[in-house]
Amino acid sequence: VDLPFHEFIQIARNNLWKNILVAVLVLVLTSFILYRQLKKLLKHDEENRTQLQQSLKLIEQQNEDLKKLSLVASKTENIVIISDSEGKIEYVNHGFTKKVGLTKRDLIKQNKLNVFKLSSHPAIEQIVDQTKITRKAVRYQSTIKTDDQPKLWTSTTLTPLFDEKGNLSQFIIIDTDISKIKEKEEEIQDYSEQLKLLNEIGKLSLTSTS
Repeated sequence: VDLPFHEFIQIARNNLWKNILVAVLVLVLTSFILYRQLKKLLKHDEENRTQLQQSLKLIEQQNEDLKKLSLVASKTENIVIISDSEGKIEYVNHGFTKKVGLTKRDLIKQNKLNVFKLSSHPAIEQIVDQTKITRKAVRYQSTIKTDDQPKLWTSTTLTPLFDEKGNLSQFIIIDTDISKIKEKEEEIQDYSEQLKLLNEIGKLSLTSTS
């Protein structure tokens, strides 16, 4: 059917406006979707940034704590040893070198890197097994074997450390020097035995004279 020219123009205009309207609606809808996605990304990015900042603060705090612990470990008179789960020594403080006369390098050279082999306690293996099972610190007394130094009596606290999965990761060993206390105990023991001997001699003398 032939349409008058003016009607044809009107229909073309209507179709054009419809196409423009559809295009505008599509553009608005696309922009809205992109806006929401961008907003989500920015929010996610902000959350990541916040988590990153929190992690950095936590790391900084841990580093400060490690510095303080390192300072305490280096300055204390007690012996501080850190080993892996098998007892291989990873760290010894200045107190260890001062008391035992060995550095970590000396231990490596002398093949004495197993901390439990330094102890003379006859039941050291059972003690280690006990702390693995109970997951608690254990205290005991023993002597540390050294070549050049006098016998060193220690009161030891053996503490197991476990990772996030619950697996044994390390041991912390803190030894307090009790050599002087043991020396006094031996002196008292010797004195007590001497008194007993004198008492026996006195009894024999009284028996022989009566």
